[in-house]
Amino acid sequence: MEDSGRACRYCLEEGDEPLVKPCECRGSSAFVHRSCLLRWQSQQMLSVASEGKTPAVALSCLVCKSRYTTEPPAPGSLLELVRGTGGAALAALLLPGTFLVSRERALPDAATLASAPEWLRWIIEHKHRHWVKSVYLLTRVEARPDSENGDVLIGVNVTRAKRSGAGSDDEDAPPDEDDDDDDDDESSSSAPTAENAALVIQRTWRRCRERHDERAASAAASSDDDSDDESLTRTYVGGPVHPRRRIILHVSPTGANALSPTGDALCEVPLDRTCHPGSRARAFAYHQTATDSEEYADEIAGEAASAALAESEDDAAFDADGFVPRVHVFEGHAKWSRTQLMNEIARGDWGVCPATPEDLESRWTETGAAYWDGLRASGRPVFAFPT
Repeated sequence: MEDSGRACRYCLEEGDEPLVKPCECRGSSAFVHRSCLLRWQSQQMLSVASEGKTPAVALSCLVCKSRYTTEPPAPGSLLELVRGTGGAALAALLLPGTFLVSRERALPDAATLASAPEWLRWIIEHKHRHWVKSVYLLTRVEARPDSENGDVLIGVNVTRAKRSGAGSDDEDAPPDEDDDDDDDDESSSSAPTAENAALVIQRTWRRCRERHDERAASAAASSDDDSDDESLTRTYVGGPVHPRRRIILHVSPTGANALSPTGDALCEVPLDRTCHPGSRARAFAYHQTATDSEEYADEIAGEAASAALAESEDDAAFDADGFVPRVHVFEGHAKWSRTQLMNEIARGDWGVCPATPEDLESRWTETGAAYWDGLRASGRPVFAFPT
């Protein structure tokens, strides 16, 4: 008789699953299905991760404020709990060698930004370009055993190749994060105010525009537009994080690693050869660290370029599919906690699919929106759109 009035406070049903009392609530809200609680906790943990918060909100009852006595969901199971078996399959792909393909997005509407100052419009538009019609290649997973949001995933945008002259994505490079502006900075030591913050943002915008003008002029003077697609090396705006650090990806048709760094700075980026079973192509990525000098990163880029050139001149180096060696140099990258990225996938922001040798070599002439359009049209990216 005592059980007849009980129901799960989430699904409002008694169901076949046993009801449990995970907190100090009383009355009709005291009981839940364990699976319903796990699903709610997973949704909360995914949501707060995208806001840069800890998942503590999902560990305690919002009503009685007591901590749940049940075990919380494991970070690796969140997407499965929210999106079922399809979510589990997507979560399993969050490894190096996977593409994240953005959903259809648009730059902010000009009318919306019309009333904003020029410097604010410029910053907003350039920040958005990291994510509009973008394809990020995951290159590395950094273990964070003490993090509540799981390990960290590093990815680079393969659609924003830098071009010389007009229309170059060089102009979209963010300002250097560690720049110090010692000029006219008399307000820097005063207490922060809205006026001071506006001055700092405007100075940052001014430095960024000046740097863009210098880079564009240098590129136009020293580069040949006609030879860009034939080059074995290409540079990209890799993402908004650490724009002065480089990730250098060498795609070798022979599978040989030509990069000298050892340890965590170098890793293989596995490629899916399902459609190219005879291919020997492999990809290796060097991640410039905070202690690596620019000169050292230049040496690694030189190693990759020299190896690619030697392979391109050696007929025996080409694999059965005729893949040409390539070197991709990414300035900056994107970074997610695993929980944050799973939330973005769960709400439909990203489609997921393995990268192939062809994606990083044969489609060399496709950049920008054309690369994104081609990948979306292939039907390969799988999206977990909300239901």
